[in-house]
Amino acid sequence: MKTFIVALLFACVAMTSLGAVTIPLQNPGFETGAATFWYSPQAGVPGVVTHAAYPHPNNGTLGTYFAYYSPGDFSTTWIGQLVDTNYTASTGYRFSAWLSNGGSGTGGYEIGYCATPGDLATFVAVARAQYLISNAWALYPGVTYITDPSTVGKQIAVRFPNIPGNAGGVWLDAAQFQVLTPAPLIGWCNLQWPTVMVVPTVGGTAVTEKVYGQVWINGVTSIPGPTPGLNAWLGYGPTNATPDAATWQWIPADFNTNVGNNVEFYTNLTIETSVLPSVYAYCYKYLYDTNELPSGVRYGQKDGMHTLASYNPDQSGLLTVVPEPLALGVLAGALALAYTFSRRARM
Repeated sequence: MKTFIVALLFACVAMTSLGAVTIPLQNPGFETGAATFWYSPQAGVPGVVTHAAYPHPNNGTLGTYFAYYSPGDFSTTWIGQLVDTNYTASTGYRFSAWLSNGGSGTGGYEIGYCATPGDLATFVAVARAQYLISNAWALYPGVTYITDPSTVGKQIAVRFPNIPGNAGGVWLDAAQFQVLTPAPLIGWCNLQWPTVMVVPTVGGTAVTEKVYGQVWINGVTSIPGPTPGLNAWLGYGPTNATPDAATWQWIPADFNTNVGNNVEFYTNLTIETSVLPSVYAYCYKYLYDTNELPSGVRYGQKDGMHTLASYNPDQSGLLTVVPEPLALGVLAGALALAYTFSRRARM
């Protein structure tokens, strides 16, 4: 039976210790010059080339080689590897890697096991995560899983999954697998401002204003400056979907300032769509320390902090993407209404 990460958020809530133990993967950075030790059902996938031949920003800490999927391959195939350890009870695991792309695309990670022991062709996913990736190399949060009784004792397997419909090339490097213990829990967070946006498209792309969110961790965020290990993402997706759904997209947010004992983040959303008008929900997601278990993931909404289980669609921000003329009409209407009320107030 598949047990996905959304069903596992009850575990380890009371644990507060920090730490992670890395379990070595074989050929994690493809430094053999080939995809040795990585299994794929499709011959020749992925390819392996050098960073020197295809330089992208932020590759300075990476090795000589990286692996890549050509555009379209990521829709049809995957690569995976068995990990040299078995699942143990009430334990957290994270699989991650550095990702980049040759144009545009979505990168993903899965943790699972093999229905037939040792046979990656029978891979069963128990947790999955995917991210919009950019041209610059970055270490994304990856996917995290806490064992439940159905997986205890099984050998762990990981893979970069196929993502149907993904037409962009995906580049992979420096894969890593960790056994986790959680960080201190986030005590409060929110979606600060704005909570409603109407944004026009220009050439099929809509770019929002800056969106702010705040987060508080007792004894941690009161220290001036950015909090090491505290991460924030601004996400958007369908109004009828929860934020763990694959239809939500997440953009890393930047540290803005300290507000009292809180840390404030900000970023903007860039949305490409041909379906207009389009309406989206948006909110913040916070995670303290890259080694934190998913019990520590918190969503910031208008009324404050939520877990995935308590996520309330009515408390997310509301973003409407409209064609440019319609946006101007909405703005003109709002200005006219404000002028009318202003005149009445003076009469």
